[in-house]
Amino acid sequence: MLEINNLSLEVGEFSLQDINFSVTDYTVVLGPTGSGKSLLVEVISGLRKIDSGSIILNNEDITNYDVNKRKIGVLLQDGALFPHMNVMENLKFPLKIAKRQIDTYEIENLADEFGISHLLNRTCQNLSGGEKQRIALLRTMLTKPDALLLDEPLTAIDPSKKYQMQIFLKHFKSRSNIPVIHVTHDFEEAYFLSDHIVVLNNGNVEQIGKPKDIFRHPKSLFVANFVQMENILKVKGIEEGQGIIGNSKIFCHIDKGKEKMFVIRADEIIIADRRFKSSARNFIKMNIKNIYDKGNQVLVELENNDMFLISAITRYSLERMALKKGEEVFAVFKVNSMHSIL
Repeated sequence: MLEINNLSLEVGEFSLQDINFSVTDYTVVLGPTGSGKSLLVEVISGLRKIDSGSIILNNEDITNYDVNKRKIGVLLQDGALFPHMNVMENLKFPLKIAKRQIDTYEIENLADEFGISHLLNRTCQNLSGGEKQRIALLRTMLTKPDALLLDEPLTAIDPSKKYQMQIFLKHFKSRSNIPVIHVTHDFEEAYFLSDHIVVLNNGNVEQIGKPKDIFRHPKSLFVANFVQMENILKVKGIEEGQGIIGNSKIFCHIDKGKEKMFVIRADEIIIADRRFKSSARNFIKMNIKNIYDKGNQVLVELENNDMFLISAITRYSLERMALKKGEEVFAVFKVNSMHSIL
């Protein structure tokens, strides 16, 4: 287990402030540019000393250890391979530096598992981004680290190859028994790979949770906006379990006289051309403002005099219903699809 306890550090006008979280699995760190992600990696790896707090790895306080004493592997964006060495020489290099015994047979077996055995005698100049990252990851794992930091490892990889590398990391995490921190700005990557997500905001931990919690149940307006929650509604309670926006009544978890902010993911809003029997209690009459085909889904903007909503539907649904701009429809959603934020 890797534990970050009350970690604080000031660097110029920016600071990490009382960072607290623990890692036992595959944890992704998300946050906008300037939120402190890279600084956090530097601190955990030992490249920067902290002002206060502690870093505990497997019950050992490593806060003041030098980089090479922390037993933490670090994988950077470009893999940082040595271009004048072939792949096998790159893999052996950290073991030589640490004066550890080199087991060529073990390296060859692991290279086969990593899908790079055919590259061992190749030079590194003409390898793809995904191949370089697999080599760099294996090189890191050969040092047998007790924890692993991946600093935006897929950023430099061609988009057409990124999915294959995500699949590889998915398999890697299933057989890895060490805590992993993966820093990225890619939401799809974070959702696909992570067991838990830590969201940073201006040097603070804004929310920690499972991917579904972060992307569907954000606890703050910042997280809701950051993860691009499509629908954010301010509702005033008119009675127990019912609120209102303008003149549109909304069934939701709200008390009379209270105001609450709710979020709804676009794929939880159904579009219907008429009322139908359903467990969904909200049927809001709206007009189609715009329709945007995004390839893997279709976004439909809906509006009436009181509110604006976005629904995500399939192209099949769009064609089956023959939806058109300006058409009057119902926006349909369940009470439990509305998640309140603090």
